[in-house]
Amino acid sequence: MKQKIKTKDLMELIEETVANGQQAKFKVTGTSMEPLFKHGLTSVTLEKRTSYRANDVVLFKYQGTFKLH
Repeated sequence: MKQKIKTKDLMELIEETVANGQQAKFKVTGTSMEPLFKHGLTSVTLEKRTSYRANDVVLFKYQGTFKLH
């Protein structure tokens, strides 16, 4: 059975998971990254990195809100 949790709670769990060196996978919600990501269809896997390349998608916190961009 699938569970729905609030986005804020999910992002805090993902932040903790990735900070501990584990991967976190979830389905994207929202339309700001279309057509690359489709609301409710696209899954992303996040992991902690020490460097990034052009076209990497990152999760970050800006003014208390998590952003995937």
